[in-house]
Amino acid sequence: MTKRERLQACINGQEVDRPPISLWHHFPELDNNPYKLAQAIIQFQNRYDLDFIKLMPNGLYSVFDWGVKIKPHEKNARTAEASCHAIHEPTDWELLEPLNPTEGVLGNQLECIKILAEQLKGEVPMLQTIFSPLTTASKMAGNEVLLDHLQNYPEQLHAGLEVITQTSIDFTHHCIELGVDGIFFATKWASYTPLSEEKYHEFGKAYDMRILNTTEDNTSFNILHIHGEEIMFDLLVDYPVQAINWHDRRTRPTLGEAVAKYGGCVVGGLDHEETMTHGTTAQITQQVLDAIKQTRGKRLIIGPGCVLNPNVQDWRLHAARAAIDMPQT
Repeated sequence: MTKRERLQACINGQEVDRPPISLWHHFPELDNNPYKLAQAIIQFQNRYDLDFIKLMPNGLYSVFDWGVKIKPHEKNARTAEASCHAIHEPTDWELLEPLNPTEGVLGNQLECIKILAEQLKGEVPMLQTIFSPLTTASKMAGNEVLLDHLQNYPEQLHAGLEVITQTSIDFTHHCIELGVDGIFFATKWASYTPLSEEKYHEFGKAYDMRILNTTEDNTSFNILHIHGEEIMFDLLVDYPVQAINWHDRRTRPTLGEAVAKYGGCVVGGLDHEETMTHGTTAQITQQVLDAIKQTRGKRLIIGPGCVLNPNVQDWRLHAARAAIDMPQT
């Protein structure tokens, strides 16, 4: 089967020759240059022969153009962290203006997509990472400030979320026009630890759905990533995506539980924190085989629960890739 045939069969719940797989981590020091980032992504794809590419811009790419500054990347950090936020006072949200997605850092990411589309010629499906508006807001303000504004200054925060949502929609449309097959839509706030379902409905889901609904007719493969623990999985199963990814080795539901309640594909099986950083070949293989057993190999895409450490050792990535080719008993 081709990569596209395998993914489509998986989405349809049909038999596949093997489970699809993808792996991803950031490329620090390269992700500020669209040409270097594109070449790093292509080299990564050629090395591991993955079934789709999750594009890996800098973790703060969506907020650079609003004035967020980045800390120097620490060796074992999975993603970038802000050294200076753009939002401090509640009134700052009301001063936000929509970004032009063809300029600045967003424009650089579009250039990266253009390069990849030209070189890959449609052979490998590509997904652009799009952060939920509330997640983008937290990258702009920091978690503590965002929660304060959410609780005490909801009108001002809603004004900011409107601007973020429209910018995200505009950027997503440009990505699709350049050839991405879908989006990897990531939210880190659909968790019972910081929020109630009522609050996530108001500040999260209402804006999430506006972005996702605009992609339904123009994409073939969208993944929802629910970041964190104690996640609101049941609240998000109606999102218009073909697959859901979460930290399945660290929080409920398990992959087996998820396929019983969700009609799309599940993406996971690999513990991104421990097993893919410190585990043996046998442990990595066992997690892949266990994921297949839990789901009976149906509607399963093997992947990490979240972004891998950029310093993950090459042999661990090869071990995960090799495990899916093992005969199933």
